[in-house]
Amino acid sequence: MKHAKQKFVFNKYDNQKDEILEENNTLQQDVEENNKIDKIFKIICNVLIIFILVYFFKSCVITHGQSVSSIQKMIFFFFVVISICLFVGINYILSKKDYKLEKLFLIVMIPISIIYSLIMIPGMVPDEATHMRLTYSLASQIMGVEKDKTTLRGEEKYIYEHLPQAPNQESYDYSYTHLLSGEDNGEYVTIDEDSANWKQIFWYFPAVIGTIFARIMHFGATPTLYIARLFNLFFYIWLTYFSIKKIPIGKQLLFMISILPMCSQQMMSLSYDAILNASAFFCLAYGLFFVYHSEDVRYDEYIKYLFAAVLLLSIKSAIYSFLLLVPILSKFDNINGNVHLERKHKIILVLSISILILLLNFVSFGSTSSKEVVESTAVSKHIISWSGTEGYSIGWLITHPIEGIALFINTINLKLEWYYYSCLGQDLSWFTVKLPFELFKCWGLLLLISALKKEENKIDGRMRILFICINSIVFFLVLLSMCIYWTPLGYDHIEGVQGRYFIPIIYTIIIIINNKKICLKENIYKYINVFPCFLVVLTIRSLINTCYL
Repeated sequence: MKHAKQKFVFNKYDNQKDEILEENNTLQQDVEENNKIDKIFKIICNVLIIFILVYFFKSCVITHGQSVSSIQKMIFFFFVVISICLFVGINYILSKKDYKLEKLFLIVMIPISIIYSLIMIPGMVPDEATHMRLTYSLASQIMGVEKDKTTLRGEEKYIYEHLPQAPNQESYDYSYTHLLSGEDNGEYVTIDEDSANWKQIFWYFPAVIGTIFARIMHFGATPTLYIARLFNLFFYIWLTYFSIKKIPIGKQLLFMISILPMCSQQMMSLSYDAILNASAFFCLAYGLFFVYHSEDVRYDEYIKYLFAAVLLLSIKSAIYSFLLLVPILSKFDNINGNVHLERKHKIILVLSISILILLLNFVSFGSTSSKEVVESTAVSKHIISWSGTEGYSIGWLITHPIEGIALFINTINLKLEWYYYSCLGQDLSWFTVKLPFELFKCWGLLLLISALKKEENKIDGRMRILFICINSIVFFLVLLSMCIYWTPLGYDHIEGVQGRYFIPIIYTIIIIINNKKICLKENIYKYINVFPCFLVVLTIRSLINTCYL
């Protein structure tokens, strides 16, 4: 009987051992099969990269004549950089089991953003002349060469007065031939424009630092302009990299937003949109980190958040400061309700809010245009600068509530679709560079797919309500500001609103659809992330066709 029991135990042990071995073999086979799929997929992608390089070279360089111009050489340079970027990015995705989206962001966006900078030359980005003037004025004030009027070097003045608003060969030739110029470009001269307010340094400080550096090194006017743009670009990439790394939910979505064509255009220009968008991403990422991982918050992270919050408060009359409401859900406990903040963290949070309130009272957060908007609220009539006619005012909207509501509703009906596609980047430059509609259907689809990624953390009812409130308030304030400042009285819709104004809240708009019932698993995103790499290339190809050919 004893031997029978022992035999039974050994048989049971052998059966369990066999089952474990069988499971291990099955897992090993699955891994090997996945590796085979990855290798095949990698080969296909690399063959496509080679095909794209050859096709682009043939269609854009060889077929346009035997003599190769400087622009054609630059186009070929673009294609080489794109191909290298594609090759490195796709092989990184398919070779690493636990690849990091923030590293993929660097691999993709550093070379692509430089290409955007060379295609969208200075002046082609909306309002870049104004941003250039203010940046140079602040740099001149710091260097002690400016008093009351904006002061530039001689060649800088020439560039400022001849900035293009649409692509043309003459402007491209000038930029490319002077790109490596080492001349100092003359003595300082003044133009008939008032000096920038020193408090606007919050909007332009990366570009100002770049300008001062280039002037001290006696670089030419064109290199100085590109170096100032480059400092803006580095700041955007730096803040966005840590935003993607830190955000606890919707990491895939934030990555996809950060590489949108509109973000790529703005981040390499002199526009303060580069500072605004990066600060918005950073405040969202850290605000959500405070909510979901409040027990892991360090002292230095409050300081980083405070720095980004000041930047967010300083731009666009603090319209986007409502994004700073996100950490309110972590004031006492995290989203799961089971981890209480330590007392020191509560104190730091209260101090941070107090400092922000003080800074809000100390710093002038409006531009000249926003001051005009505020002043216009106190009177019943004011003149719209571009039309020379009377415009809407707060007083008119209060005394004509029905007509005011109809104005906003009609604007949404007429413009909402355009806001969406132009926010993604279908209409670049001064709306003179229009890219194919089909491309942006693909960009929109990728955004939706990114928002449906299965997350470890959940978005509960409180978070959804907060996001809806933030989106509604910001959307309304954007329309309201342009209604007062830019829309003549009698228009049936609000003028001046652009899709890029909604980039800071595009994350909070789309992430709301994330849920546990309809979701995609983590493992398929390794393959999905290959498509935005190719889509970026196709977008640049269309951009080159529109601007150069």
